[in-house]
Amino acid sequence: MWLWQERDHLAFDVGGCEPGFERFVNPAQFALDAQTLVRRAADLALENRARFIDLPSTTDVLTSQKPRPGYFWDNYHAGIAAGLTGDVSTARRRLDQVLAEDAFAPWMVRTQESTRQLHALAEDPEAFRDWATKATISCRQQLTLQTGGGDSGQRQLLEVNRTPKLPCSVRITPVVSRPS
Repeated sequence: MWLWQERDHLAFDVGGCEPGFERFVNPAQFALDAQTLVRRAADLALENRARFIDLPSTTDVLTSQKPRPGYFWDNYHAGIAAGLTGDVSTARRRLDQVLAEDAFAPWMVRTQESTRQLHALAEDPEAFRDWATKATISCRQQLTLQTGGGDSGQRQLLEVNRTPKLPCSVRITPVVSRPS
């Protein structure tokens, strides 16, 4: 989830639902299957921490991925990342692709309005970073995440994008109904 996109809910912008399904047979079997799933989730978290270690790495990953047709978030996030690293031509090219999409829903119209603003800011790295900092702070507040207290917004944006050790824990507790 990229915190520069103002929203009040969690989302999976990278990754998502892993394939597979584990059928419950009995508590012992399910506990083993759950442990395997947890290990896989932990491995994926570590892989993502390595891939998205800092803003330049994040930009490389996002801009190297081929955009999926009809899913303009790929271009939106790649454009923002490129803009934050000062790659004006890539930022504008990816943001242009967002603007070329047919905005058939109100959220798409709002995103394209934001994209127009970002497109105009791409030539001014400081203004672009200021926009991203404000968006990140707003998103963190909407999600009731820690916002850094007295730290400056600029420092907060860099920490959000560079900190590989975000708090993450997974606890799976199988609930078994016992016949009465």
